[in-house]
Amino acid sequence: MRSSLIDATVRLAYKLAYKVVTGIWFFTRPTINGVFIAVWYQNKILIIKNSYRKWYIVPCGGIKRQEDPVQAAVRELHEEVGIEVEPNQLRFAGKFAER
Repeated sequence: MRSSLIDATVRLAYKLAYKVVTGIWFFTRPTINGVFIAVWYQNKILIIKNSYRKWYIVPCGGIKRQEDPVQAAVRELHEEVGIEVEPNQLRFAGKFAER
């Protein structure tokens, strides 16, 4: 029961933090560079649903300063779903920037 309460508290904290950050971004309009990672396996594509979003999406995340997009994809894939890959196993398809 204690771990359920902790899990619920952490999920709530993520949801609140996400809403606060998106509210700040609404006014400051920062440029965000990021990566989306499409993982195909047996003719199926991996999609996930984070606890702080209402929709399903492929694993994705921001590119840190001084980080290559492929390095960011490797890191995000591991952080989001625990899949470990080598950079040479990925194919760079393009770059996006959101404002």
